[in-house]
Parts: sequence; structure tokens; C-alpha cells
Amino acid sequence: MSKRESKKGYHVWSQFHDCPWSWYLKYIMGWIPKYKSKALIKGSAIHEAMEIFYRTGNYDEMQRGYVSACEEGREICENPLEVDVMIDDGKKELLVWYNGFGGRDISEYDVLLLEEELSPKLQNGMELTVRPDRVLRNKTSRSCVIRETKTTSYSIESSYNGVKCEDQATCYIWALKQLHPEWNIDSVEVDVIYHRQSVTRCERPAPIFRSRYDLAQFELGVMGTMQELTSKVMALDKFPPQLLFPRHGRNCMKWGCEYEQICRTRPDAKFTPPGFAKDELIDFSSLKIGEFDIERLRA
Repeated sequence: MSKRESKKGYHVWSQFHDCPWSWYLKYIMGWIPKYKSKALIKGSAIHEAMEIFYRTGNYDEMQRGYVSACEEGREICENPLEVDVMIDDGKKELLVWYNGFGGRDISEYDVLLLEEELSPKLQNGMELTVRPDRVLRNKTSRSCVIRETKTTSYSIESSYNGVKCEDQATCYIWALKQLHPEWNIDSVEVDVIYHRQSVTRCERPAPIFRSRYDLAQFELGVMGTMQELTSKVMALDKFPPQLLFPRHGRNCMKWGCEYEQICRTRPDAKFTPPGFAKDELIDFSSLKIGEFDIERLRA
């Protein structure tokens, strides 16, 4: 798994809702792609660069951190030559973001949390790990806000609506309500960096708010997903995985899927598909979704 990924994180549950079959291939078969898309590599590098910036307040350090993160990603990029273009584009995007919002943030806000893994507990006692990009407090008003960054070459509006309509923002607000109620956080602000050909823009649309009902609905939904996963994983010795974890092709159309090339092939625990590696770090006992022999279920 990637160094930024937790096995008890929000993404585990959201991937199951996006496509149960890709969840099965990743977390039951243990197949992880050897290569990352350039969009994922670039997005990760942007986040690492911004983390450096908020820690140091230094623009040049941010740019050097971005280049370094891109170079680290070169070895997991299927076409390493794309990294050179990625570096040039990302440096321009960070400049536009800094001039629009980043430089002002450093002077107007204190940093409360920065890429920190949080582990709030659900009502059933299970931990759900989350990692918000940053939590800031206005030096004048003392109000606190979660800030998230998205990069896109398609549409600022679509990227913003993706955060607004899905539950990653809900998860962040819920987690901070659990752990830091004194901050009184009820919204997420999204910096969307757009780059396509010669056009680079950065916008910070309206804050995304969540009500108490929204947060309660989210928590119950996560617990319901846990219960569903438990029953399905435990039933794998009775039913074929394709019945329990059906594929959702609509998600492939939306953003593309790392498992698209293998999702219609029959999984075989003795064979790892070309372009994939076996993740040996998965320990389902830590997820508390049942006591079972995971190797038996992969067979």
C-alpha cells in the first residue's frame, strides 16, 4: 500500500461503494498496480509540496519539494518521460495557487493540523482513519476551517462538485467534531487548481457545509458498510465472489480505474496479473470485520 494509505481509512469504504469488484481485487486478492497514473503521482506531489509550504512558509522550498516528489514518482510511472512535463506544469500550478491563496493563507491563518492521520471512533468502537490536507485557524476571527486541494485538467466545477456531493468532506468534518469539538468546524473549503494546455487557474469556491444530521447519517452509513462487508467476506466460502462483489462499470467511465484491464478476468490466487504486485501487508483482523483465514478466501 502507499505510504499515505491506511487500511482503516475512509477510502477503503468509499472504494467498496464505487465498485465492490475493485475492492475485492485490491483487498481480498491483494492485487495492487505496479504503476500509478500521472494524475495520481502529480496530485500526491502537489500535496507534499503544499505540506512543506505550510510547515516552512517558504515558496522555494515548496517548489523544490514538488520536484523531488515527482522524481520519486518517476519509478512508479509507466511512462517516466511524462514526469518531465508533469514537473513543468505543476510548478506553474503551484505559482498560480501561491499568488491566489497560499501566500495569503500563511499571513492570515495559523496551522492546527497538517496532513495528520486522525483516528476517531465510530459508535460501535471501530476506528476510522482520516487525513485532512490541513486545518487552519484565522488569526483575527479565530474561526477554523478544513482546507482540501484538488487538481484537474477537466473542470473546476466538476472537481468541486465531486467533493460537495461525495462524503470525503463529511468524513473530515465528522472526525474533527469527534476529536476537536472546541474548534467548531462545520465546513470544508476546496482549492481547485485547473491546468489545461496554456491555461492555469486556481479557485476557492463556496465552503461546503455539513449539518448534524449529515454527520449522523454518514456515521450510520459507515457502520452499515462495515456490517455489509463483514457478512460478504464471511460468505466467500459459500458463494462466488462475483455474486457478492459485483462490478460497477459506471465508475470506470467517471474517472478511470486501475483495475479496468483485469476486472473481466477470472481471479486466481496463484497468479498475479501482469502490471500488478501482491500486497502482503493486508491484515483483515485489524479491520475487525470477522475472524477468518484470509488465504482460504483468496483461493
